[in-house]
Amino acid sequence: MAASIMFAAIAGNHSPFTVHYSRLVISTGWQLFRAHFGVILGLVLAIELPCQLLLAYLSYHVFPREDVAYTVYNLQSAFVLQAVFGVVVTGGILHALFVDRLERRAGFPECLSTGVTHWLQLFWTNLLFMVLFFLGTLMFVIPGLIVAVRLSLARTVVMTEGKWGFEALKRSVELTANRSLKVITLGLTLLIPLHTAGLGARMLLTNPALD
Repeated sequence: MAASIMFAAIAGNHSPFTVHYSRLVISTGWQLFRAHFGVILGLVLAIELPCQLLLAYLSYHVFPREDVAYTVYNLQSAFVLQAVFGVVVTGGILHALFVDRLERRAGFPECLSTGVTHWLQLFWTNLLFMVLFFLGTLMFVIPGLIVAVRLSLARTVVMTEGKWGFEALKRSVELTANRSLKVITLGLTLLIPLHTAGLGARMLLTNPALD
């Protein structure tokens, strides 16, 4: 859902940011999500679900039960699994949305295969993004937020333009130029809550204290 909304934002016109524009982007993203729900569900079941099951097993049978240590191990494992396998889901979804704009429908096998074949490019680009975001955050919160906004379309660039690594990051900076307000507003109102909800659900499902 988050990927479809962000894709709708970048693929839209260059109209000034207004409430109407925001509603249009959200509406377009929701339509894309519904149109490709089968592919998105298939990718989640094929990749995300096994990762969550593994994380749940580690949480219940491997991680120490101390609150602080458990939380740290849980978050670290979730981060590694997302960094390694989650990019395939993102790549597959972005591929489905991209070919949709070419008036062609991509099925689950094609999207999964495309996500897998672009794994190295997506992983490396995402790793660079995370390193730069971490360094920006160390310089207080604001620089980290600026980095997140300006580089937020890097993975989209990987799947739509074939650029990756620093080239994808540079292209994301170009695409978000003069669109920072749009990206920030969409992030605060939609993308951040969606990711936070997903993280919260993951923590609830893998928290042994809820037994």
